[in-house]
Amino acid sequence: MMGRHCTMGVLLFAVCAHTPSAALRAQERSQPEGNITIVQTEWGFDGKAMSRSFVPLSVLVQNDGPNPASGTLRLTKSLGLRHQVDAAFEQSFYVSGFSSKWVQLTPFVVGEFESWEITWGPGNRNRYDIPTPRVGTGATVLFADADDISAVGSALRRCDPALFPVSVTGTDSLRGAVLHSVPEWQGARVQAFREWLERGGRVFLVHGANGEYPRFSGELAFLNDARESVRVGTGRVTRLPLSVRDLDADLVKSLLAVDRTETNEADVARRMLEYSRGAALPIRTDFDDYILKDLRRLTRFQRNWWLVYACAGLYVLAVFPGSYLLGRRVADWRWFYVGFLGIAVLFSAGFTKLGELGSADRSRARSVATAYQLAEGLYDVTQLTCVASRSGDLYELSTAGSGRLYSSLQEVEPVNGTVRLQDGRLDVDLPPASTCNVALRARKQGPALGVQLARLQTTEFKVEELEVRFAPGVYDRSMIVCAWHGRSVYEMEADAGGARLGKHRTRGVQFVDTFGGVPFQQRVQRNQWMQFGVPADDEPESTAERFQTLLYQAVGMTLNLRAGTDPNDVALDPSILRLLIYRPMPDDFRFEGDQLPDQQGYVLYVVDLPIDGGVR
Repeated sequence: MMGRHCTMGVLLFAVCAHTPSAALRAQERSQPEGNITIVQTEWGFDGKAMSRSFVPLSVLVQNDGPNPASGTLRLTKSLGLRHQVDAAFEQSFYVSGFSSKWVQLTPFVVGEFESWEITWGPGNRNRYDIPTPRVGTGATVLFADADDISAVGSALRRCDPALFPVSVTGTDSLRGAVLHSVPEWQGARVQAFREWLERGGRVFLVHGANGEYPRFSGELAFLNDARESVRVGTGRVTRLPLSVRDLDADLVKSLLAVDRTETNEADVARRMLEYSRGAALPIRTDFDDYILKDLRRLTRFQRNWWLVYACAGLYVLAVFPGSYLLGRRVADWRWFYVGFLGIAVLFSAGFTKLGELGSADRSRARSVATAYQLAEGLYDVTQLTCVASRSGDLYELSTAGSGRLYSSLQEVEPVNGTVRLQDGRLDVDLPPASTCNVALRARKQGPALGVQLARLQTTEFKVEELEVRFAPGVYDRSMIVCAWHGRSVYEMEADAGGARLGKHRTRGVQFVDTFGGVPFQQRVQRNQWMQFGVPADDEPESTAERFQTLLYQAVGMTLNLRAGTDPNDVALDPSILRLLIYRPMPDDFRFEGDQLPDQQGYVLYVVDLPIDGGVR
């Protein structure tokens, strides 16, 4: 009998010794097969990043083993000594044996003070510190393969064509592209390139190794237009009778600079002196911050704070001098403790009741989005949302579309969440009665506006007559329509048939910098009082009115202004008429699922109408 028990014990020990635990199996599954190393990383298109933007980070993953390797790259950013901020970013990868592959993540970059790290498994051997990117303006680069000897000798920074994003949402930091040969782009990359160009990009064609301009085919055949300069959407393609070697530093600065920028210290000092003397006012660029502040007020759960503060004051008085007087007057010390504990229990129950949310409150989201029309019913969307959780949950925030990028916009606080880039989803764990900001970039379908230019008459500096028509069902009584041409914004009167030029015109820089007619200093004071629950006299009464006051900041977001921008430079190409349609958010722009049953918002549709010849 004893021998049989010993035999069974030996067999059980052998089975357990050769059977991995569930935790060990999970750890093995999380580690990629093969010997993975990070060979190279590249920020943006020229090694730099634009602040407060989604910037592509290209990672060259190498598999030193014979077997294919797959896994997940996890990118985190931190401040100081490993103090993680924002949510983590994850992207899956697959690399064949003894080969390498570029994997691209697109995080939200705030500035140069952030530290970045990539991990693909446990342990230090599966960790790589990413160099902090230098912050700059949009890049103008020469797209050429690393082994292309015909691309040497230029002052331009080269960029591997394989690093071009597969969606237009990843091109915010690209300003101009120089092509001397035909890049090997297919499918999604060709589409992203075309949409980036139509959104205002600049393409410069120069002579290749054979002394001629590159000859394109397929979906890039529109670049073969022989004219010296041709507009494509709001972008432009320019032919330069030069070779790559002719692109020296002076020529690059004079011909290829897309934006008029002044970044040296002398120019900045001169502008600040002008501002101090009242010659010009510095234009504000933090439109997203003010939108999120207003969205937070629209989203947060309402409590009777005055009653909470009054009860807190009564509790302080009950503890002292109330408990002190009770101890002096009762003869039996036991009654003092009964009274003292009774005060604590009574006020604890009261504060618990006052802190509860009403049964009608639901988890909610309030959003403002800008949607640039790429084609009829297709938009490049930038959306700001404030999400409020009633009872706490793990929220899976996802929306329809492609090229979906997310960020919580946190600069100093950690966020218990993960941006799953391969799935186009943000998973975030929210405590009860808490809020979280979400920034979204996506290419998605939306309502077809059917905008048609019915009548237009302009002079060199002014629009004299303007009438546009919409598709049936577009008109909404609460929508606002404006038109921007050159340096001026025009109010338009809309009805079911379309919109016509209104009576009011204002300078564009004043339109985006007045914050809905409220002077900036007054708005700051109003925000400070409202933090304590004190309503302002000019505070809009309805939710729709509050959303409508955010029109001005939403328009400012579409201009991509940067700190130090000269107010005199805030103008659109006079060959473009920009129609701005601000209306309630449709279901296509809302988060999917039933975790946020209460979603409201407004969308600013941006439709650029060419008013002279061009390719569309």
